Amino acid sequence: MFTRLFAVVILGLALGLSQANAQMEFPSTTSSEGEIKRSVESVDSFLYTRSSIRLSEAVKTRLVAAEQQVALGANSRLTAEQLIDVLTDVALKRLQSLSEDDIRKAKATYEKSYVVDGSYAGFTWKQIKLSPADFEKNLRRLSERSNSNNRELRTTLQKLIAGNSPESGVNGQIQLYARVLPEQFGAVMQAGISPTQALLIAYAIASDDPIHIPRTALENEMAQAHKNIGGQRYPEPNGSCPFGTNGYLFATPLDLIFNDQTIGSMLDVIQTRTKM
Repeated sequence: MFTRLFAVVILGLALGLSQANAQMEFPSTTSSEGEIKRSVESVDSFLYTRSSIRLSEAVKTRLVAAEQQVALGANSRLTAEQLIDVLTDVALKRLQSLSEDDIRKAKATYEKSYVVDGSYAGFTWKQIKLSPADFEKNLRRLSERSNSNNRELRTTLQKLIAGNSPESGVNGQIQLYARVLPEQFGAVMQAGISPTQALLIAYAIASDDPIHIPRTALENEMAQAHKNIGGQRYPEPNGSCPFGTNGYLFATPLDLIFNDQTIGSMLDVIQTRTKM
C-alpha cells in the first residue's frame, strides 16, 4: 500500500501483546536540552533499523526545538483530534504535490508487495489485490481531485487517518501504544502527544510498521518467510529492513512521505495548531 498515512489514506481510497520496544525514548515536559536531543536520536535510530529511514540534521534540529517549546510552555501537546487534522492537512498537501515521477516510484514500490511467482508477495503481512496499473491510475486520479480543493476528499482522508477500526489510524494507534508501550506512550491519553510522538505515530501509519513488535520478532518473521517461501520475493534477509521502500515484509514508498519537505510541513502545522 502507498503508506497507511497514504496506505490507509491514499491506498485505502485507491483500493476503494508484544513486549515494549525499549530503544525509543521520549522527552518529558521537564527534560533538558540534552535529554531531548537523546530522545530524537533514539527515534532516528529506531526508524533506521526498521525501514532504513534517516532523519536529516535539519529535521532533528526542528524536532528538538519543537520539544523545547513544549517544555517551556510556549506550545501545548497535541490532542488526538489535532493530530488527525495535522496529518490530514499534510496528506492532502502531499497528494497535491505528487509529480508523475512520484507516482511512477510509488507504483514501482507497490509492485514489490504485489504478486510474485503467482502468489501474494506480501501475504505474510498483507493481502493486496489491486493491480499495479490500477493503483497507478487511482493514485493519479486522487492527486487530480486533491488539486480542486475537494471537500469530500478531505473529509474522507480525515476519517481514514482517524481510523475506523481497532488499532487503525491515529485513534487506534494511540490506544494500542498506550497499552503495549506504557513507558513511551502511557501518558498520551491524559497529557497529550509530543511532536516526537506525533512523528512516530505518523511513521507507523505511513509504513504499516507495528512499532510495538520488537525487531527480533520481525527478524524471525523474515527468516520464516525465506525458509518457507524463498524465491525472488524472499531471498536471504541478511541486512534487510522489514519495512520502508525496500521493505522485506512490506514495501511502501516511505521516502516520498518521510522527507525533509513533508516532515517540515507537519512540524509547521503542529507549531501553528499548538501555539499557546
